[in-house]
Amino acid sequence: MLDIMVRRGHWTAREDQVAGPVVPPAGHAGMLDVLRGRWQPGAEGRLPASGQGVWRDGDDEASGGAVAPLSPDAAALWADVPPAE
Repeated sequence: MLDIMVRRGHWTAREDQVAGPVVPPAGHAGMLDVLRGRWQPGAEGRLPASGQGVWRDGDDEASGGAVAPLSPDAAALWADVPPAE
């Protein structure tokens, strides 16, 4: 479980355990925390190890691709941080 603090009224946060590709929605920030396995964060990101995370800024177009598992045992926590409505 991740502890996520957001500015009330500006952002919200939701956390899910994932084992398949994650496509961050446009305008959403987010954090992928690797539990096990190997993950590829976008087209040119470094490969995070278990216990490491990858942050995606809400307006970061460079990492706009899917974060994809590279091994069959891959599992991660994805924290989606969309703007509040």
